[in-house]
Amino acid sequence: MGRPLKILIADDEDDHITILGLYLKNIGADVESARDPEDCLRMFEFHRPELVFLDVDLGFPGGFVTAGKIRAKAAEFGQPVRIFMYTARKTADDVERARKMGADDYIVKPVDRDVLYAKIRKFFPGIV
Repeated sequence: MGRPLKILIADDEDDHITILGLYLKNIGADVESARDPEDCLRMFEFHRPELVFLDVDLGFPGGFVTAGKIRAKAAEFGQPVRIFMYTARKTADDVERARKMGADDYIVKPVDRDVLYAKIRKFFPGIV
């Protein structure tokens, strides 16, 4: 078995971090969490995760803007990163805005474990 997938969960709701974290640790991921955009960017710089789960409604300036900042930091570091926006919002406009801001995928809360694993497998074959 190779090294674990490094993941950052950014959400201001502890329950969401706990549930998503359990699903991710269940596949052997190395999981860190952040509760606001500033903390998210600090954690991204320090831990250099390969995958970020970013809540759309993550405090000011919000998940969409934070996704763009993560993308810029990743480019600065020369590090590939996948960003999954996740939220209770599920309109086509929200999905399109997430993609424009740099998201690779979009997951609707509550997170379905099988859908989560399928989306991870799409970008990280052999992990799940």
